[in-house]
Parts: sequence; C-alpha cells; structure tokens
Amino acid sequence: MESTKIVWHDPSIFNIENSCYIKDHLSQLEYQAFATVSETAQFLSTTKDKWILVTSGTNGQELVVQIHDLPAVIGIIIFCGNYEYNKQWSSAFKKVKRVETQSFKRVVEQARKIWDQLVAYNVLFMTQKGTKEYDQIIEALEIDSCGSPTAPLRLEKIRKKAYYHMEKELEMSFLQICKLALKNEAIPRAAVLSELRSFGIADEDKEEIEGKFGLYPNDLLRSFVYTYTSDVVYKRLNECYAKNVYGRVMNITAACLLELKNRPELMLHNPTVLWRGVEIPENILKKLTVGEKGFWPAFTSTAMRKEVALSPPFKGNVLFEIHLQENEAHPHIIAGAWSEYEDEQEVLFLPYFPLVITNIRKIGKMTHIIIEQDQTHPSLAINSQTLINYWRARLEAEVITPIDKICDTIRNKVTNSIDLVAYFRQDFDSDNSAPSFSKDFEKVIRATYKKYEPEIKKLNNSLSGSLLDYVKIMKDDLLNSAVFHIKARIENIFDLEFERIKHNFIKIMSYETITTFNIPDALLRNLISKVFNLATVSHFSSCSQVKSTIHEETKGELESSIYIDTFISELIRAIRHGTYGYREGIEETNNEIKIELNRQLEELKLKIHQSLENVLL
Repeated sequence: MESTKIVWHDPSIFNIENSCYIKDHLSQLEYQAFATVSETAQFLSTTKDKWILVTSGTNGQELVVQIHDLPAVIGIIIFCGNYEYNKQWSSAFKKVKRVETQSFKRVVEQARKIWDQLVAYNVLFMTQKGTKEYDQIIEALEIDSCGSPTAPLRLEKIRKKAYYHMEKELEMSFLQICKLALKNEAIPRAAVLSELRSFGIADEDKEEIEGKFGLYPNDLLRSFVYTYTSDVVYKRLNECYAKNVYGRVMNITAACLLELKNRPELMLHNPTVLWRGVEIPENILKKLTVGEKGFWPAFTSTAMRKEVALSPPFKGNVLFEIHLQENEAHPHIIAGAWSEYEDEQEVLFLPYFPLVITNIRKIGKMTHIIIEQDQTHPSLAINSQTLINYWRARLEAEVITPIDKICDTIRNKVTNSIDLVAYFRQDFDSDNSAPSFSKDFEKVIRATYKKYEPEIKKLNNSLSGSLLDYVKIMKDDLLNSAVFHIKARIENIFDLEFERIKHNFIKIMSYETITTFNIPDALLRNLISKVFNLATVSHFSSCSQVKSTIHEETKGELESSIYIDTFISELIRAIRHGTYGYREGIEETNNEIKIELNRQLEELKLKIHQSLENVLL
C-alpha cells in the first residue's frame, strides 16, 4: 500500500521537539523535511513524484509563490499560529487546501485526507463503451493518479467488461453482506472491533482504535462512525472494498445495516441534496457523459452544506451534487456530531451507492456534476423492493430455472424408465440374476446428473459460494434421501407380503402337514425368503439346491422326513402362487415410490426456492 507523501518545510524542523514529532507521526509515511525555502523548492522542482506540502507560516508565502504551479505539488497545508493572516493571503492559491493551527498530529491527519481526496478517483463507472476505452482510462489513471491505494481502477485488474465486473462485485458483496445482516439480530461489538483493529499497523494504532471505539460502549454505530471518521482506519477500510477483500469488513458492514434498519432516525427520509468535492484527472473527467452509471465502492463522506464541499480538504476540480430520493434511499448515516470533525456536517454513505449522471456543466474552472441514486440498480438497502426484485429475477434466471429443469429431467428419467415390476417379472426358471434396484436407481441418478454436469458447472460459475450450497442440496437429497427411501422399501417388501405368501402356503398344503413338521413361524418365514431368493437365480428342476437350502436352515431336521419332497414341491408351489400377490404388491409399491419420488422432488424444489427467498426477505 503506497503511503501519503509529505514534504515538510519549517525553519525549526530539526530542533529536538520537532524531531520527536517527526519520529512519532511521520515514520509510517514517506516524507522529506527541509529547513529552507530554497532546499524545498529545489526538491519539488526536480522530483517526479506527487507530494503534499506542509509549510510553516514563517516564509510560507514566499515558498508557496515559488512552487504553487509545479506538477509535483498536489496540495498545500499552512501550519501556523496566525490563522486569519495566513488564511487571507493563501486564499488566492488553489492548491492551498487547509490552514491549520492545531497539533502536529492533526496536520498529518489532514495531509492524509487531502492525499486521498486529490489522488483517489473514488467512482467506478459502469460504462459499456468497450474494452479499448477502459484500457485508456486505466492507463491514464495509472499515470495521473500517483497510484492511489483507494483507486479501484488502479488497484485491480478490471475484467474486460467493466459492467460485468460491476455485476459480479455486487453479487459477491450484496449476497454475503445481506445474508450476514439478515440472519443475525445483532452483530457483536467484539466482532466489529476485531475487524477495525486489523487495520492498525503499529501497536499505537491499535490502541488508538480501541480507545476511540470504546468511548460509546452502548452505541455500536456511533462507536464505528467516530472511529472511522477520525482518520485512523478509513483509508485501509475502504481499500478492502476497492480490492474486494470482503472478509475483513463483513461484520462492520452488516452491523451498520442492522443498526440503520433498527434506527431509521439516523437516515434522511425526505428528498435531499448532498455535496461532495473531489479531484478527478481531466483526461478521465472529459470522458464522463450524462446517463452514465456508476457506483461508489466504499464508505463515502458527503456534506449537507455546499460550502463544506467547496472548502479544504474536500475542494477539488469537481463538485458532485447528489440528489437522494425519498424512497428506498441507499443506506447512509447522518454522522453530524458523531464525527470527529463536527463542522463538516457529514453524511456517510455505506459502500456500493449506485448512481447515474443527470447533468454535467462547467462553472469557471470547476466541473459541476449532478448525480442521482440509480433506482434501476439495487443498493444495500436490505428492505428495498428494488433489491428484492433484482435478486429474485437473477435467482429465477440463474438458479431456480436451471435447478427446476434438472429436477424435472431426473424425475422423468427415473419414473419413466425404472419399472419395479419389470425387475420381478422374471421367469423362475431363468438363469438371469435379479437386478439390484437401489444400485440401478443410483446409477440413473448419477448418470442424469453427470449428463447435466456441464450445465451445472456453467451455473456454478455465475453463482457465489453461498448459492452453490443449494445446488448441492439437490444432488445430495436425491442420492441420499430418495435412494435410501426406495432401497428401504425394496428391502422390506418381502416383509410386507409375507403374510400373503404364508396364507397361500398353508392353503395349498394341509394343516396336518404343517403340524407334522412342526415348523415354527420364524423358520417358515426364513425358508420362504431363502427359497424365494434362490428361485430367482436358479431353476426349480434342480431340487438339490432347494434341499441344500432347507437343510441349512433346518439343521437337517427335515432331511429324513418322508414328507421332504412333498414339502419342497408344496413350498415351491406356494411361493409361485404367492408371488402373484407379491407382484401386485410390488406394482403397488412401484406406483407409491413414483409418487414419493415426485413428492420429494417437489419438496426439494420448494426447499431450494425457500432457501433462496430467505436471502431476499
């Protein structure tokens, strides 16, 4: 991350007191210090970098006259003891952004803020004018912006189509942030503080963050706003949005959304005009057109009074006039007295404010741009009907419709091609093995899923991680729930028909025969099962196999009986006769399973729909 660059001129800069100030406050920045006007002017006239100049009131006017028009100087702060005198003469110089009479630390904070104001282009426009023009904009920005750490066009490789890039970023941020906000009643203070502390580099930074955040222990939103606007974290926080590092700011953003949802008095509820001054390179500025859409990707400070936006450190070559609508306004916080700088009358917009340019006009050397909230594109307003409709349409097209199609295809494939009756309508004399229904069913499911895997992968590429879970629900439920259900029905089907087979067996054989053999009910049940299974894989003319099975099951008790052959033939006959009812039961079960599969698929689709809908409500 490139730090603020400061040139500090003061005749007493190297005395003991100022040397300590430099060590305490400039060690994290890139700086140059000079005691004379000539040395300062010489450096600024030869450097190729951009700098903020801080000069004392002593000899300050002489230095400003010499260096004001140098390209290396992008902003000037006068650090003095006589505010009125220095304010009067410096007002003639455009690059003088602030006259400060307070502490060394305050001056450094203002220098940082001016740096970000002047070198950062904090609006990403979603033009569809083509790749070539965007390449030119990026190229120009890299040359003119001095590599601002908050300039999103500079920091990241923009996809070939900026509009597509915007869509993807919104999808990731909206879905994750809204989901986090909606599934919690409150975000813990500790979670917000933890994210804020991560932006402190030195130990003293972390201590300062904790100190400011702890001033209002009963007001989470006020704690955040005060910490944010104090210049301790805002730069690094906003960089996370610019770089799409959402994981570091998720709790902060969700907490702000929840707080605003529960405290509507902290937002403006009437049509309002807000103001924002910013410096935009001329070669980028001239490309902006009426009707162009964009968004502010980070927390953005605006002012309720125009004169604040026209004053340092906000004053730049562009003045944004922001028209905020009454309905579905993008989330914002009336910072007011909460800000460390109360005089700025700040209104702080949450990230991803969607905007559209409605007017551009030149007023002297300043460009006046009127923008409105783009009501056709959703914002982070989680109660916004626009947001709900937007995501419902996206989810309908990209998720629900493809999943419905896949579910319907699997259902049709399974119910039309798998016929349970066919598996059991095999001649008992056939040598073919009866197939395993549950395995075949799973094969059909997997084969169908594999057939649509390219389509699902294509679907996956357009979804964020959270939506992929819903696609997995479909597959897992079909392979686990449905297969388990049907497999259990097949495994238990003999149990369901045992009484029918037993009844036929007793009916065919005389009751005396059963009594003579004294066969327990459990043993008879087992015999019928074993012989029936054997009958499906071998022909009945080979009675030796049947005898062997009976011998195993009865431990030889029936082998010596004179009734053994009668028993075998009658048992086989009973099973043959009983399987008619068995087949009827199978056919009935087959229909039940088809109905059950349809029900499960419909429940699955409903579950997916409801899961996605929960993101929106």
